[in-house]
Amino acid sequence: MMKIAQCLMGDRRPVAPYEGDDHVPYPLLAPLDADALAPFVKSGVRVTFTVKIPLAEVARAVDGTLAAFIERTWLSGHMLECPDYRAVGASFEHFERCMAGEVHLQVVCRVTGAAAG
Repeated sequence: MMKIAQCLMGDRRPVAPYEGDDHVPYPLLAPLDADALAPFVKSGVRVTFTVKIPLAEVARAVDGTLAAFIERTWLSGHMLECPDYRAVGASFEHFERCMAGEVHLQVVCRVTGAAAG
């Protein structure tokens, strides 16, 4: 029997404890701030969220550069610990341009405090 991902059923929490592969949050509309991340940093639980990443950024990602991009762009400098990634969608503008789209990337990880400095 086919299962329907939770995002299709209305889970609009920007970040949530990871509940399994059927749980796919909607893509973030804005970066997460320290207040939104604080409960997860303190508890140390694995969380999940979905971000939109430019296709060009995904295509050139190597050892840690994708995590660094997500930390800088979406997590107010908080650090990803042991991230797993899964492409769950895409959006395109200017389809005729090479690498113009965005990959909707689900991230499952632990979040630690912001990097010093």
